[in-house]
Amino acid sequence: MATTTRLVELGPSGAVPASTLEVPEQWRALPVPDGAVGALSDRRSLSRAIETNLVLTATTLPEGATLTSWQASVRAERLAALPDLQILDERATTSPEGEELWCSSSVMTDPQGVTILTRRRSRIAGDTGLTLTLTTLPLTDAAHDEMLDRIVGTWKVLAAPGKELNRAHR
Repeated sequence: MATTTRLVELGPSGAVPASTLEVPEQWRALPVPDGAVGALSDRRSLSRAIETNLVLTATTLPEGATLTSWQASVRAERLAALPDLQILDERATTSPEGEELWCSSSVMTDPQGVTILTRRRSRIAGDTGLTLTLTTLPLTDAAHDEMLDRIVGTWKVLAAPGKELNRAHR
């Protein structure tokens, strides 16, 4: 059965360029958490047990930072802060538009004792590091893997007025 989708825009916020995603029609915007640019929820349409959500965050990067060096720093911080974090996959790849992306997935136990899976995609736009994080249950992820891949694969960053997006950052 085909799922009807719609294009949503996250951001812009200050110097952070807007991003777009195609999500299933029933997904809705959430209140934006501190430090985030935008957030969406499936409203428990994939599993009654937990909301699957997407959160876009942005951080200003130090001069000279590369995608690889930034993600090495993020990995070290996450491992130090989350003692049971298990990295399942972590790699550099290229978007269909030729932009470098960092892809990772991990599992951990949240404060309520629930095992959650996160998929993270990161890229650099100007001097800003952007990360799109999808959080769900491992069984929900497995059951809806192709759809979740499609959603994350539709993430586009729009150039801020007067600025060019960086395309290569190794």
